Order: sequence, then C-alpha cells, then structure tokens
Amino acid sequence: TKADIVQGSYRYFKENTYYRERVFPQLESNRDIPGFPWGKIYSSNMWENIGFPETYWFEDTVVYMIICPMATKLVSTQKIVYDYRKNEYGISSTMKGKVKSLDSHWVTKQLIEDRDKIGILNDEDALIMFLRQVAMNYSRIRYLGEDVLDAMLIENRDLLFMYYNNINTTNKVYKEAVKCIRYGNCRRYGLWFEML
Repeated sequence: TKADIVQGSYRYFKENTYYRERVFPQLESNRDIPGFPWGKIYSSNMWENIGFPETYWFEDTVVYMIICPMATKLVSTQKIVYDYRKNEYGISSTMKGKVKSLDSHWVTKQLIEDRDKIGILNDEDALIMFLRQVAMNYSRIRYLGEDVLDAMLIENRDLLFMYYNNINTTNKVYKEAVKCIRYGNCRRYGLWFEML
C-alpha cells in the first residue's frame, strides 16, 4: 500500500473477557488515528530522528502529535490485529490524583515545541489536535484541584496564542473550546473539555 501508517482494529479485554472493540472502516484524516503506538504498522522512515520523550508519563503522545501529522498516507483495516489487556496497575488506571499526571501537559508542551522545530504546519487540523490533547490532559489532571486547573488554563492559553492564534475552525464545539481557553472561564473549560 506504500502507506506511512496502517492502523489496525483492536479490542480490549480484562480477565479473559473481551468488553469493547474499535473497528476502523476508513480514516478520514490524520487526527482520526488513535495516539497510542500499538496496533499500527509504521513505515520505518516515520521514526527517523524521532523518539519517545524520556522521563515523562504519557510519552506515547508523540504518536498523536508528531508521527501521525507527518504521515501523508494512512490506511486502516477492519481486521482485529491487536488485543489490549486492561492493566489495573498501569499508569492509566492508577494516575488519578497523582502530581506526576501533570506530565500529560508537560509532554504536550514539549511536543508542540518539537513540532515547530521540525516544521510541522500549524493549521486547523493542528488546532483541533491541540484542543483534543488539552481535553485529554484535563481528564488526567482534573483531580489535582482548582489551583492546578487554573494554572494549566494559563499554560494552555499561552500555547494557543503562541502556536494557534491565527487559526480558525468552523466546528462549533472547537470554537467554544478556543473561547474557553482564550477567556479563561474555568467552569466552562471543564464542561467543554469533558465534551470533546
């Protein structure tokens, strides 16, 4: 296929029981591909000079923010190619309320800076990826208290102005999310980011 990335369908299991699957009939855009590294086949050149950020939790964010946007041809298969075991003791299951979950924001910030250095275009897709990642980050840090959420809102506002200030979207939900970040209403921020 000469694809940069082939995304396989997958299913989740826990204690020998399958409980959910995700099937990919066709990918519409780079932002539709899940950000985790597993369940994919990559062209080897996609990883030239790119690696997983070290010392961070959520280091696989590099797939969503750098590898996927660099791909020019994505294909998917409806065939289940991966079984993902739910690990009750893994980071995703145990991060609630841990300060280290702030890495979700810090790795995002680092990868945005890296995108800029390697010349990945900031366009509407990039803005939507940023907003979706902010939503993911919010879901990971929301148990750390209002002061932390307020500080992250300021951090995200800075990133929005620095990298995505002149980019617009026609999507109403994302437009509202941009307003929430730009004008700093933390209650609306939480509401919209749970909806993203």
